[in-house]
Amino acid sequence: MRKRTIARGMLVGMMLLYAAGCGNGADADADKKDVTVTVQADDPGADSSDKENDGDGTGFNEGQEGEGDVTPEPTQVGIPPVPTLTTEPTAAVSPTPAAEEDTRTAEEIYDDMIARSFLSQGNNYRIKKVLEKARNGEDVLLAYIGGSITEGANATDETCYVTKSYDGFVELAGAGEKGNVSFINAGLGGTSSALGIMRYDRDIVELAGRKPDIVFIEFSVNDWQEPTKGEAFESLIRRIYGAENEPAVVLVFAVFKSRWNMQSDYIPLGKIYNLPMISILDAVVPALDEEHTLSEDLFFSDIYHPTQYGHRIMADCITYMFEQLDAAEVDEPYALPQQSWNGGSYEHVAMIDSTRQEAVTQLSAGGFSGKDNALGNYRYGERPKTFPDNWMHQAESGDEAFRMKLSCKSLLMAYKQSGDKKFGSVDVYVDGEFVTKVDGYSDGGWNNPVPVQLIKGREEAEHVVEIKMSEGSEDKNFSILAFAAGLDADAAEEGSKEE
Repeated sequence: MRKRTIARGMLVGMMLLYAAGCGNGADADADKKDVTVTVQADDPGADSSDKENDGDGTGFNEGQEGEGDVTPEPTQVGIPPVPTLTTEPTAAVSPTPAAEEDTRTAEEIYDDMIARSFLSQGNNYRIKKVLEKARNGEDVLLAYIGGSITEGANATDETCYVTKSYDGFVELAGAGEKGNVSFINAGLGGTSSALGIMRYDRDIVELAGRKPDIVFIEFSVNDWQEPTKGEAFESLIRRIYGAENEPAVVLVFAVFKSRWNMQSDYIPLGKIYNLPMISILDAVVPALDEEHTLSEDLFFSDIYHPTQYGHRIMADCITYMFEQLDAAEVDEPYALPQQSWNGGSYEHVAMIDSTRQEAVTQLSAGGFSGKDNALGNYRYGERPKTFPDNWMHQAESGDEAFRMKLSCKSLLMAYKQSGDKKFGSVDVYVDGEFVTKVDGYSDGGWNNPVPVQLIKGREEAEHVVEIKMSEGSEDKNFSILAFAAGLDADAAEEGSKEE
């Protein structure tokens, strides 16, 4: 049974006061007045929750591509969808009797909400193995990768769900005095799993100097316009799960104030790979809309992010998962399926930037020889800038194209999106054929990294990529932040040996 703290009991009491209609919101303000706000929302330019989903936000509606490379559509970048919830019309019915009075205690109400989040226990073998390592005093590393919710937007470093769930693991494992358990937070606001697979090795494995034992993936509210249509998300699962140290992978499905996320698209992947899954949507939406035991002001700080109390709820959901799996009988080990479900062409991936070029045969920066330092910052870790090893075209740089020759199956490019009209657009050519135009300016840009897929294929082949300023943008800026090349397993292994 979970130990309860005085602070948690006070928060449950506040929850019930709101549910009973007591107070005018002052308690919520008092709860939040010490919050250190992180201004790194998924899109600071977003308005209110009246934006509607275009119906194609989930990205899995199209059929699988066949053999060979195809030309992707240009990536459109805007704000995340905030759909209006509607219900099917129903015929008139007789009045129903009043609902029975809820006789549960405050603790039971809270525990039921937390328990609803445990969407699937998956295969528990790896997590139980990690708990055993922690209890034996062996070094254990937990890693979290996701968007601004994982980064801790609108929470402090100490109250972010990442830190609180790490604390829960340490307490459950009895490792507090041992000091053998650590964690790394690789959350980055406004980023999708396409950028997640691009930066996973750099921001977790390289930074920690080792591969993690448990990785939490939280992109279910960021992948609505992710350019690979779910392939990057599955590739990230396969890349982590297939590591030789046999780490556990947990899927965390956060939720927007609009009650939206993409869990219906990613639950099938969780089932295929037999992963534990935690749904914050399943936990809090019934409490908000059916039971009325939780108020929006208590859980949401804005239309995207949770309050500190919301982060506490998320952490308790993760701790509950640890407790349930710890108490269960151990499962037999689960083997990674040989075939991916959605493509997985970035499972074996190489990041390419101005310092990482093992996967490149030839590279000439041309007019993109500058360096852009006006970038977003990481909240955690030793690297202050998000993509510091970039290539930048400036007004006086000339018209020589960026040219890169490499062998790959698929290729992602990350570029900077700026709200400064000094930034223009580029034309991208692959093997001499025009692929797409990419605009580095957006009136909602905040120097954020945006991914676009330049090559999509199934077989590795040699390609030449050329990037040149578009007509009318010759005297403007454009920043290429990095690439992610999807490779065959043999090529990826050869590249890691060279490193």
